Amino acid sequence: EPDNGRPFRDRLDFFAAYVHTVRKIRKFAPGTVVIGPSTQKFDFGWLSEFLKVCKEYDVLPPILCWHEDGLKHDISGHVSGLGESFWQDGTNIKHVIISPNAAIDGKYNPGDPAIFLGQMERSIKNNAFRRIEQDFEFKLTHLFTNEQKPRAIFYTYQQYAAMAGAGAAVKVNASGTIDGVAVWNAKTRSGKLLLGRNRTRVDAKHVLGTATLQLKGIAGTIAHLRAARLGDSGGRESSG
Repeated sequence: EPDNGRPFRDRLDFFAAYVHTVRKIRKFAPGTVVIGPSTQKFDFGWLSEFLKVCKEYDVLPPILCWHEDGLKHDISGHVSGLGESFWQDGTNIKHVIISPNAAIDGKYNPGDPAIFLGQMERSIKNNAFRRIEQDFEFKLTHLFTNEQKPRAIFYTYQQYAAMAGAGAAVKVNASGTIDGVAVWNAKTRSGKLLLGRNRTRVDAKHVLGTATLQLKGIAGTIAHLRAARLGDSGGRESSG
């Protein structure tokens, strides 16, 4: 996170260090994949200037990465704006990695990954025409306690992984505090929905109400719903 004020004095200080380091690495390990700049938040001007410097000094990273510093940002818009600049500036980056910053990731809130993954799903769909590979990254060490017991956040990723191949992705309309991902299997007429809630997405004075789920586009008169809640165990062990 070179934009957090340490150890680099400013962005130019980091740019110089990055150019120097990449040149050194490529001398003794030409095939090494170096990514960057892993800023603590999305800053279009910061990232654009970084890429221009890298292009000028021939050290462009094949993968651009940054952290998101909030749970209500427009990841799809961030990727879209950068994708346009990749084309206009001739940097032609084809792969981006996005992850929550340390302030969010270290809280171990099991609802947060569902919110981020919901945004990633929309971004991948909205920006498919740009042919930019998009990945969501997280630290495996955050999933477990020091005794290697799973935290609640582990089970969120476990449920998300279980959705792979279970059906086609369908649209989720988020609310102020809730977002997530969903799949629907037309053959078995069954679906799975993974939702996360975080009150920091709204003003602190906002009074949280009851979460209401509305299903649309399902033909029939009866719907069977089975729900389970994953409690927030924070940094402690969770029973799932």
